[in-house]
Amino acid sequence: MESARLVLHVGAHKTGSSLIQKFLRDRPRELRAHRIGYLSRQDLDPLVSRGSLERNDWSGLTSAVDAAVAAGGTDVVIASHEGTMGPAFPRRDPSLYSRSAGLAPRLAEALGSHRPTVVVTLRPQADFVESYYLQSIHTGRHDSFTSWLSGLDLDRLSWRPLVDDLTAAFGADRVHVLDFRTIRDGQEAFVRRFLALAAPGRDVPVSYPAVRNASISGKGLELALAVNPLLTTHDERRSMRRFLQKHFSNRDFARPTLLGDELRAQLENRYAAEYDELVAGQTPNSTPWASGSSVE
Repeated sequence: MESARLVLHVGAHKTGSSLIQKFLRDRPRELRAHRIGYLSRQDLDPLVSRGSLERNDWSGLTSAVDAAVAAGGTDVVIASHEGTMGPAFPRRDPSLYSRSAGLAPRLAEALGSHRPTVVVTLRPQADFVESYYLQSIHTGRHDSFTSWLSGLDLDRLSWRPLVDDLTAAFGADRVHVLDFRTIRDGQEAFVRRFLALAAPGRDVPVSYPAVRNASISGKGLELALAVNPLLTTHDERRSMRRFLQKHFSNRDFARPTLLGDELRAQLENRYAAEYDELVAGQTPNSTPWASGSSVE
């Protein structure tokens, strides 16, 4: 019996990965009906952790994937984890996903026998930077945005190296780019586009209630910057995160103003053409460059 085809969804962060993962988690019956299997983010967490990546230990991931694709009843197995290419901004390196040059070929070597298809989801740099910063505050950091931004090299925020590294490792015909901006057509449409890349030809029904990752409002950000330095344990940070999501999210209060108009325009002018080139063919109706989305 021929083993299932492997699809790796490698992120990036803050580009709808949680939505895709929640849909795949919550619809096992629909997926099984179309012979699609799923390795969850929770399954993959210990296998692509920072320690495993730094030790170049891919054995756990290889074993989990081998078992999943060899199991009966599926033609496609989707493995989704936005940390597969490491952190977006590694320590001591201000560029975007700079570890992908080393990680992509190692991942391809570890899973090469399955000839995996890779899906990578991208987002315009200005929106990505703001959303990633707010996520860092959610997880307990307390840098001001100005301080955090000063640690980045705004001339090294191109998505092209990440896409090129994946293409070099897996082959141009097996790497697909999904434009996060298409989520403006609705979350169900966004999931359908992902499934069309991951499992083409499968008419999986996508009826799914809206799932919005609540982000911190401007008022919530002020509270977090004041309180986070006082928190010392994981449980304390988790409780604070839940408190902010419940009482001070952007569902109830205005979003924080982070990038000013001038800096946002600089990033858009610097990267817009390149971004549109990378996602060409993935954005229906040739959606023009547009930043400032309310989707977190």
